[in-house]
Order: sequence, then C-alpha cells, then structure tokens
Amino acid sequence: MAGEYDLIGRKADSSATYKGRVTLRNEGGVLQVTRFHFDGNEYDATYRWQSDPDNYPRFIGYLYLSATKSPGLEALFPIHK
Repeated sequence: MAGEYDLIGRKADSSATYKGRVTLRNEGGVLQVTRFHFDGNEYDATYRWQSDPDNYPRFIGYLYLSATKSPGLEALFPIHK
C-alpha cells in the first residue's frame, strides 16, 4: 500500500472539490501519510481500502474537523511509475 496516490475530493461542509497528491510510507509496520492542509486546519480522515481486479489498492475516506456537519469525501488512486 505504500506509494504515491492522486487524490480527488470534496471539502467537508462544502460542495467545493479539489485534487492533490498523497504519499503513504511504511515506517516500521505503520502506515505514515503525507498530505496537504486546508485553510491552515489539520483535518482527520478515516479511510477504507479494497483491492481491484488489477490488484492495486483503492482508498476511499471521509475527511472532517471536530465540528464538521457534513464530512468531505476523498478517493485515492495509485500512481504507476
């Protein structure tokens, strides 16, 4: 699962969409995530993953702050180099 991913998402409590890049690293058996911040806020995210027929992981997750009424949604797609 470690690698670089393209990200497509919808911001929490908004209909605004965005795109970006996320890096997942395996550090001692723990998956570390490097991503961007919105408006100076550090969001929490909960992801689920599954493998598609091509055997690459796909991540879909919810993005939120503590006072979020409508969580954002993100999809991560692996970048093949």
